[in-house]
Amino acid sequence: MVCSFMEMDSIQPNQALLDASDPTERHFAATHKRSTDGVYVVEYHFKEKATPIDSTLPQAINRFFSLERKFRRYPELKQQYEAFLDDYLQRGHMEQLTSAQVEESPDTCIYLPHHAVIKLDSLTNKCRVVFDGSGKDSSGVSLNDRLHIGPPIQRDLLGRIVWRTTENEPLLHFRLLPVTYGLAPSPFLAVRVLKQLDDDHGHEYPAAAHALLHDAYVDDIPTGANTFEELMILEDELIALLDKGKFKLRKWSSNSWRLLKS
Repeated sequence: MVCSFMEMDSIQPNQALLDASDPTERHFAATHKRSTDGVYVVEYHFKEKATPIDSTLPQAINRFFSLERKFRRYPELKQQYEAFLDDYLQRGHMEQLTSAQVEESPDTCIYLPHHAVIKLDSLTNKCRVVFDGSGKDSSGVSLNDRLHIGPPIQRDLLGRIVWRTTENEPLLHFRLLPVTYGLAPSPFLAVRVLKQLDDDHGHEYPAAAHALLHDAYVDDIPTGANTFEELMILEDELIALLDKGKFKLRKWSSNSWRLLKS
């Protein structure tokens, strides 16, 4: 069976340790929570002297109109973009807002421009929609300018986008529900939640816990085992452990045809 890619390359990475006295870690430890279905809920953290948020909807609409003009030139891109956001909606990663919800608490809402990033080597989605946390509001300051890169925040922020499938429809407003691609603290939050999942449930799945703690890199887990039997245990445990936090493994790759066949 294949060993960890890091072992194959004789790389011995430094084990990152969390400093319990660090404000970033203290804040996450004190504020993260779980929903009834096991999903981790975190909050973004504004800088202490962040300026108040000004209007963001006009900028988001202008960027969207520019995106639609690009769709006219590249209909295949529009097809892929629409498929990505439809999948995003079906997975519960965003929800359409009613007109009443759109008018509710506008001062706590940020409209994020969005654009496509194309990954031709992707086995799943070649087009990924990225939400632009660096887009400026009417005062010239972005959401990312206001956020700490490391810690989560103490107050709720409702991230929104506008979208429609055809240009003769009215613009629809959507609320983004997960940690959002394109925001400064998102990498920290994503990795930190996996560490928390390991802390909370790793003792139930020792093989998977070791892989998640030592082999995971962002959202990939390059790992392995010495025998096929151990590999099957690892596969089952990884699926079960990640399911505790409602994380779904989307693609597998292996040099073991028996694993792929199973």
